[in-house]
Amino acid sequence: MILLLLMLAISSMSLASTALSDEVLVEYFYEDGCLKCQQTSPVIDSVIGSYDSINYINHNIATSYNIMKGYGSTLFLLLS
Repeated sequence: MILLLLMLAISSMSLASTALSDEVLVEYFYEDGCLKCQQTSPVIDSVIGSYDSINYINHNIATSYNIMKGYGSTLFLLLS
């Protein structure tokens, strides 16, 4: 059972944008009712909040699975 799905996704378009603007896009995919997600979300919010150049979007995996699948370059951290 996957309790936490954290996805850092940077498409080829974002890579070019990142090189020019020093901005990073972080997309966090969480699951409602997930204890690990509830514990992790405040930590992620704190880290993201300490950097000005990070664009942060969070998605519920129940409604955003197709968004997650749409990325060619992805990194998944699965904690169970």
